[in-house]
Amino acid sequence: MLSYYYSKISNMAVSLVKAYRKEYYGLNIDRDVNAYTNVARSVRTCSKRAVKVL
Repeated sequence: MLSYYYSKISNMAVSLVKAYRKEYYGLNIDRDVNAYTNVARSVRTCSKRAVKVL
């Protein structure tokens, strides 16, 4: 169970870095905003699930 959450969190970190890079270079800013909100939403749901598990 913990490894599942670890992989989820690492995937989120990777997507966040990708979104940051794209925004930094000034590409696809609208999509980056969506990526940021998606990452924030998934982090929130993941933390809620983790709290339930713990």
